[in-house]
Amino acid sequence: MRPWRSPTIVLPTIVLPGIMFLGIVTMLGSLVAVVADEPSKPQAASREKVARRFAAEHHPELARLLGELAKQDRKQYDAAITDIHRAIDRMEKYREKHPERYETTLEDWKLSSRIRLAVARMSLTKDPELEAQLRELVEARQQLRLKPLRTEAERIESRLVKIRTTIAEHDANPEAAIEKELTSLLRSVRSAEDRVRGRSGKPAAEKPAPAQPANETPAAPAPEA
Repeated sequence: MRPWRSPTIVLPTIVLPGIMFLGIVTMLGSLVAVVADEPSKPQAASREKVARRFAAEHHPELARLLGELAKQDRKQYDAAITDIHRAIDRMEKYREKHPERYETTLEDWKLSSRIRLAVARMSLTKDPELEAQLRELVEARQQLRLKPLRTEAERIESRLVKIRTTIAEHDANPEAAIEKELTSLLRSVRSAEDRVRGRSGKPAAEKPAPAQPANETPAAPAPEA
C-alpha cells in the first residue's frame, strides 16, 4: 500500500516574528521536553544530526522550522531535537520487536506532526484552506489507527467461530466426545506399558499373591491315585 501523502503546505517566504514562531513550535509539542541528564557534546551533535535528518525525510516543513528555531532560541531548539529523538527511539523499538507495525507507527508520527503544525498555523491565521487540510489529516490519521483495530476484530471473530464450532460439536454428541478422549487416554496407557516392557525385555511384573496368615494350616496334599 502506498504511503498516504499529506497536501503540500507552503511556508511563508518571510521570517516569522520571534514570538509567533515560538508559538508554532510550542504547538508542535516540543517545547515542554525536559532532559534530566544532558548528553555530552559528541552525543548531542549525533542526536541533532539524526533528528534533523529524520525530520527532513519525513516532515520537511518541520525540518525548516527547526532550522529557524536553531537561530532564534537554542534552548527550545535542543528541546525539540530531544522530542524528535525520543520519537525515533520509540519507532526503532517497534522496528526491532514488531516490524509489521513499524510503518504504521511511522506514518502515525508523520500525520500527527503535520496536524500539530496545521493547528499552530490556524492559531495565527484564519485560512479556510488550512482547516480543509486539517480535516484531511485528521481523517487520514483516524483511518490509519482504525486499521489495526479492524485486523484485531477480524482475528477475534475468527477465533470465536472456532470456539463456537467446538462447543456445538460437543453438545451435538457428548458421548462421542467422551469416547474420543477416553480412547486417547487408554492408548497412552498402553504405550507406557509397551515402553516398560521394552526396557526390561519381559512383560511387566505381576502383582504377588497375598501371603497366607501365619495361623492357617497349609492344605494337605491330595492323595495319590
